[in-house]
Amino acid sequence: MRPLSRIAAVLAAGLLLPGLAAAQGLSRLVEVVDANDAERNVNVLVQLRCSARYVTHGPTDLGASVSVRLRLGPDCGTGGSVPSERPTIGGSSRLVRDVRLEEVMPGEVAITVQWAKTLNFVLAPTTDGRGFRVDDTVLVD
Repeated sequence: MRPLSRIAAVLAAGLLLPGLAAAQGLSRLVEVVDANDAERNVNVLVQLRCSARYVTHGPTDLGASVSVRLRLGPDCGTGGSVPSERPTIGGSSRLVRDVRLEEVMPGEVAITVQWAKTLNFVLAPTTDGRGFRVDDTVLVD
């Protein structure tokens, strides 16, 4: 291939790939998981790369895990199925064991946060509609 043809091919690919990625949806939905332990609290933030509307969560406020169901927004590119994810957990928490995302039905996902012990927690969607917080998590002795 001639040098000018290579440059044209690279430029064309650079213009087409973002459109392909948008058409296929985002490669990963979870942008960040931040978990930090305080004296008797664990604070967790799960932030998505696109908008999602809170549907429900369970258990309500006590357990070794919580599963949060979210309906994905149109900017998530939910044209097909959503692949499962196990995002990296940032922060200093030693009590957050695992976070995973799974599709529960087309356009809806469940994000499960698992702790090392049973916790009494309060869950709230973020104000920007892109995730949720588990705040003021009090340890149950």
